[in-house]
Amino acid sequence: MKNKIILISLIFIIFSCGNWGPEEIIINHEPMLNIFAHFSSTSAKSNFVKVAHTISISDPEYVETDSLITEYTEFWVDGDTLEWNYYYYKPTYVIENANVFAINSNSDTIDFQHFSEGVYLPNDTTFLFNANEEYSLTIITDSFDVATGNVTIAEKPEFTITDTIFHLDENDWKISWTDINDFGYDVKMELDYDSTFYTDTTKYFYFYFDDEVEENEWSYDSTEFMFYNPFKEFPSDTIITWITVKSYSEYYDKYFDVNDGMGIGYITMDDFYLNINNALGAIVSSAKSDSQKVVFIK
Repeated sequence: MKNKIILISLIFIIFSCGNWGPEEIIINHEPMLNIFAHFSSTSAKSNFVKVAHTISISDPEYVETDSLITEYTEFWVDGDTLEWNYYYYKPTYVIENANVFAINSNSDTIDFQHFSEGVYLPNDTTFLFNANEEYSLTIITDSFDVATGNVTIAEKPEFTITDTIFHLDENDWKISWTDINDFGYDVKMELDYDSTFYTDTTKYFYFYFDDEVEENEWSYDSTEFMFYNPFKEFPSDTIITWITVKSYSEYYDKYFDVNDGMGIGYITMDDFYLNINNALGAIVSSAKSDSQKVVFIK
């Protein structure tokens, strides 16, 4: 009897301590502008502004805009026509009615128009920004404060190397380009497929090298290849490559570093406040060099 009284008392205490069952979690999220803009002096296709806003995890990411879209395609074999239906979904976080424009020190204005899903392109799609000039970006929306940011347009690197044939065993060669005082450089190297692409009956050989440097030169360093050294492992004694260098502005690498580190757990909201006022994100610039043929000999 005593044990029953104790058990009943415990049950009464347990059920009297708060509410049991799933607890409703209410998230009060205040949307913020989320912008990424890229301006280039070498590629008109690289000039764009992406305008969006943050959403809560409880908000839908996409909404259905058209109930049904019917597509047709014709088989090339016998001319039969295939019909299929699908639903179109639109991102809820994009902003398609913003007023977007950029101005330089001479008050030259570059107007942008909405292209698709929050991406804005210059009215003149062949337009190139002037290298070494500072441009101010302005984004006006209906629901947010005016967002502004400045960027100095990156200059195109020009190679200054006097020799394009190097012996790997000498380890004293350098690939250099004009020093244009930008924040950093990205060096990319790829095989020349027409002359170097190696194949046998079992495999294809390929390598693609990518390295970020702060100086206006790059040289071979075997310590950079921790697991695989394409220069030493390549089956041919002659390696023909094409090298390009991209210069970029101050916040270019920082923006992508923040995005790449999202899943690590060390990123906070403050890391996304870069160089745009009243918004998350960044306005950056980069410029790509012409391709330079470089030959390596073992």
